[in-house]
Amino acid sequence: SLGEYPQLAEALRDIESRYSPELIFVFSSALLSVIGADIDSIMRDAAGRIGTPVLYYSPRGLDRHFMYGIEGVLSRLIPFVRPVPAKKARSYNILGLLPDDFHFQSDSREIKRMLGRYFNAECSSTFPYGTSLLEIRRLGRAELNIVIRRECLSFAQALSRETGTPYVYMRPYGVGQSRRWLDDIRRTTGWALDE
Repeated sequence: SLGEYPQLAEALRDIESRYSPELIFVFSSALLSVIGADIDSIMRDAAGRIGTPVLYYSPRGLDRHFMYGIEGVLSRLIPFVRPVPAKKARSYNILGLLPDDFHFQSDSREIKRMLGRYFNAECSSTFPYGTSLLEIRRLGRAELNIVIRRECLSFAQALSRETGTPYVYMRPYGVGQSRRWLDDIRRTTGWALDE
């Protein structure tokens, strides 16, 4: 390891004592890998000094697009999704709306409006934005996952394998694409479309 980073262990202890979280997320910057810091060893050492589990992700340099970081972090969350005995009828998760999307909040409202209007369906979670660890654990209870962006596609596929929840991957922009999207949802779920 190129040096020690006592501030990291101190920050983790501080987070643990102040907030008593169930899990601590750490996302390192690409700069640490560029300067040659052995961040994996540093993280193992720092995380070993506290009792709270630490979920760590490193983007591995500056040569990759940011979407790989999103995919990498999401892949680490799959083990936290719990199996559920029964699905909640006419429920869905929206996967992939993030603050880097232009108008992501209005897109979320419109998707919820459309699914409420045409299928009388209810959103269980908008993931990952604003999702708690408890909501992550409950992602498997929805009958459908709506995948909005490619970075969440692998996550949706893993959820499908782990929980049996099917997914539809399309962004409903424009009249024609929105109609295809609604039809894909109808075919995937068997929900009646209220036209």
